[in-house]
Amino acid sequence: AIKCLLKAAGLESELGRLTLAGKHHQTVAELYENEEVDYENAVSHYEQAAVYFCFQDEHALANHCLEKVAHYAVYYENYEKGLRVYKELARRALKNNHLLYNTKEYFFKAALCDLAISVASTRQALEVYCRLYPGFKDTREYDLLLTLMGHIELQNVEGYEDTLRMYDSISRLNQFYIINLLRIKKRYFNSPILY
Repeated sequence: AIKCLLKAAGLESELGRLTLAGKHHQTVAELYENEEVDYENAVSHYEQAAVYFCFQDEHALANHCLEKVAHYAVYYENYEKGLRVYKELARRALKNNHLLYNTKEYFFKAALCDLAISVASTRQALEVYCRLYPGFKDTREYDLLLTLMGHIELQNVEGYEDTLRMYDSISRLNQFYIINLLRIKKRYFNSPILY
């Protein structure tokens, strides 16, 4: 099925039907993701699909594919790539009133990627995010990031854990956030990760 879809994608691309070529690459990515369990190839085809969708101004389809790319980048601890993609998604969301609501989530995920790399770069990034999207400064996510960075700088592992527990009791953290916040904890506090 994958060979046929790739051949069809090539033909659609040659004929200038880039949205269809993108959909074929997206389907291939989903097959690699769900049936073949080959995330590297899945990401490659999500990226190709996003390129085709962007050429045709199909931004919602492109964003969906880029979200997958960023998710897998972070999952496999390629924080630089995850950061790059989440920042791009946030910039796109800022330009589209229908997607503006997603900006907060994208900046939060980008900041988590930053935090996995460096506290100093996260502080600088938060300033930029707040300039680009002033509403971000009023979010619980922004407050959470500032508090966690404070605990990291003070090497206060108990404070870090308590802050996450309190946040999670009000707004449930999904698996993506939990895994990455635990990885960040391990990085800065040299604590074991217990999944």
